[in-house]
Amino acid sequence: MKSEVSERWRRHRTTPHERAHWLQQFDRSNLSGREFARRHGLGLSTLNRWLSQRASGSASTPPPLCEVSLGQMLGQPQWIAEVQRPDGLTIRLSAAALPLVERLLLPQPC
Repeated sequence: MKSEVSERWRRHRTTPHERAHWLQQFDRSNLSGREFARRHGLGLSTLNRWLSQRASGSASTPPPLCEVSLGQMLGQPQWIAEVQRPDGLTIRLSAAALPLVERLLLPQPC
């Protein structure tokens, strides 16, 4: 038989959906936070934290993602050439590599 104390201290991670449900019940209850938490076996500090998060807009709701192109973040690329192999490997060459590339690509006298 489980004791009331061990049952009370058992940890349960709530989902965002469960927290929203508890907060809706609290809003409708017209009870104080202390009384609502006591009646439902919630920790008062937990209920207060959920209320605070909801008020600040950070109640476990991740912020919406926004796509940002790297061009916007980094500006114009610093390379003068890009070679992509069929296997997906990409080689980018900066302006500093131009003399080496010219030596490799132009015919050399024997």
